[in-house]
Amino acid sequence: MGMFDSLYVNCPKCKKQLEFQSKSGECLLSVYTKESLTPQVAIGMNGDIVKCKSCGNSFKLECEIPQKVKIKLVDVTNRRVK
Repeated sequence: MGMFDSLYVNCPKCKKQLEFQSKSGECLLSVYTKESLTPQVAIGMNGDIVKCKSCGNSFKLECEIPQKVKIKLVDVTNRRVK
């Protein structure tokens, strides 16, 4: 059995919990919400379809994943280490 990360969201129809699984990223059995989902994990579940066990409706997950990574360089040359 492999490890994965999970995204839990509420079903738009009946409000019961839906689970999407991703095998991209660290796969440490982490649990995400819509607000905490990282792009690296989202890539592995983008386009997945899950059927709600409560109401029977099926939903496809569509993630807007940023195309560019923003980086910042901080000059630490003259900082003292305490």
